[in-house]
Amino acid sequence: GSIALADMSKWGSIKKDDYDYLNAKYDEEIYCLDKEFNNLLSKLKSLGIFDDATIIVFGDHGESFDHQVLFHGSRLYQSEVKVPLIIKSPLISVFPENNTSLLDITPTLVDYFNLKTDSSLKFDGISLNKIQENLNRVLYLETAGGYFDRSNLVGRGLVVDKYKFIDTGRSLEFYDLKKDQKEEENLIKKISPQDIKRLTDLLKAKED
Repeated sequence: GSIALADMSKWGSIKKDDYDYLNAKYDEEIYCLDKEFNNLLSKLKSLGIFDDATIIVFGDHGESFDHQVLFHGSRLYQSEVKVPLIIKSPLISVFPENNTSLLDITPTLVDYFNLKTDSSLKFDGISLNKIQENLNRVLYLETAGGYFDRSNLVGRGLVVDKYKFIDTGRSLEFYDLKKDQKEEENLIKKISPQDIKRLTDLLKAKED
């Protein structure tokens, strides 16, 4: 079989063997990064500053190796939008299990270090020390397509608790992320028209 390259027809498709090779190379890069990061942590420990250090590790995006698509920025599946957000700090008092966002990093640092900010400064994110107060939090997602005049790559979505709603402009998708982590079963036809309207209205409100 063949795999599309982010639905960009001018790039065509590749054979599955080549697809598997790219996937393996990506895994190799992650392995090398892990080794180098371990070297960094070892150095901090040897200097005696590891215990008091606040370390934040995060990814800006994932990479598609599923849904017959490669690359990133074109889809809102978990392989692209669920990224590491790892914080090691002596200041941590809460370890939230609910949904978080990279937007939470700045307010978390402000909270951890008790930094003074202008009263007019508003954060889109939430401090991880306070995130348990927002159990019904709604996360907004969007692809890069809208910024690069690629109408076929435009997608917007929401994550609410364990559910994800996606509107590509051409189709609607709804997934139960707890039962279907690979997002293989689109449940949009199994939810009521009223629920779909509520989701589309909520998505519109988030866009505005």
